[in-house]
Amino acid sequence: MSLLNKSFASNMNINNYAPSERFNFTRGLRIFVFVLILIGIVSLSYAVLNGYPLKRILVAIFVNNFYFLSISFAGTFFIAVQYLAGTSWYVCFKRVPEAISSYFPVAGLVILALCIDPGRIYPWVHSAELSVKFPNKFLYLEPGFFTFRTVIYILPWVILSSLIKKISLRLDISGDVKLLKHGVLYSSAFVVFSAITTSTSSWDWLMSIEPHWYSALFGWYNFAGMFLSGVASMTILVSFLKARGYLSLLNENHLNDLGKYVFSLSIFWAYLWYSQFFIIWYGNIPEEVSYFFKRAHDYEVIFYGNIIANFGIPFFLLLSKKSRQRVIYLVGASLAILVGRWFDLYLMVAPGISEAKSIPDIFEIGMFVGFLGIFMLVVFRFLSSNNLIPSGHPYFKESLNPT
Repeated sequence: MSLLNKSFASNMNINNYAPSERFNFTRGLRIFVFVLILIGIVSLSYAVLNGYPLKRILVAIFVNNFYFLSISFAGTFFIAVQYLAGTSWYVCFKRVPEAISSYFPVAGLVILALCIDPGRIYPWVHSAELSVKFPNKFLYLEPGFFTFRTVIYILPWVILSSLIKKISLRLDISGDVKLLKHGVLYSSAFVVFSAITTSTSSWDWLMSIEPHWYSALFGWYNFAGMFLSGVASMTILVSFLKARGYLSLLNENHLNDLGKYVFSLSIFWAYLWYSQFFIIWYGNIPEEVSYFFKRAHDYEVIFYGNIIANFGIPFFLLLSKKSRQRVIYLVGASLAILVGRWFDLYLMVAPGISEAKSIPDIFEIGMFVGFLGIFMLVVFRFLSSNNLIPSGHPYFKESLNPT
């Protein structure tokens, strides 16, 4: 057993926990993060100087921003669900999903900037064919109404996410049980609002890229990908902090529960992917089949890599309880899912907008690295500014020994 797994397996004394534990955003880690951001800037400059089409550049920005928006959304959604369920097992590491959700305002601002003038990305804005063939869709996708809906999605998401996080931080300090009611109230509003808007925003931002195509399962499918990638990110960040000596009270039971989330959400994603694909394939309607035909033939590596990374690898790595308690398997499955989620989003966006085909080149990869650096900067700054151990939370001691 590795040293990291031994640290998870060790039996900690509840009475010996440190009352305060702050993440040290070291100089070396800061330099690493800024190097990632610099790679993104260089990649963007490279694309501009080499005459890359504007739409291809915007596709890279949109895909990577939505990727981290999904992860941030999932951080808040995870906390909200735990509030509503009244669970305690997550409390000792809840600073991690809170840190992930702190990127929400940044991602929200970027997507608002992209959607103020949707004609820069969405082909249907300048298509006369849409108004003739799909008059109802033409009215729904009117640019001003489209931008208005984007504002309606983003602002409540960001505001409710901030309120949930604020209540959570106050609860850790005061331990006032009354604050739990406020947390439940805000979480209820977030979950109900999200249940509607994750589908409608998916229709607007992703499915409308090719307005002739539609799928009744698309909203649920995208939600599954958002939640799956968010939990995978949480798992990796928890493991990273544990490896650096933080979250000392985290044990194998917490790890196993996170593994269950990753495993079950991966199966849920695969079920929705197969259901959507099979119904369209069996129906054999040209307007629907062309969507998958283009992706399976022009983007073959990413198309099949998406299925393997999001379902195949996690399924075999996390099938048993023992493997879910092994950090190397859990992190390996989570990394595969994060790669698969990027493939999934690229397949949703690029074929309908950009002329690029097959595997993305160094520009797309560099842009992802740059966005990753910005995401890490926001997350690590949040972690270094707040106590990692919510010892004042009413459920804290209960969370140390989940069953």
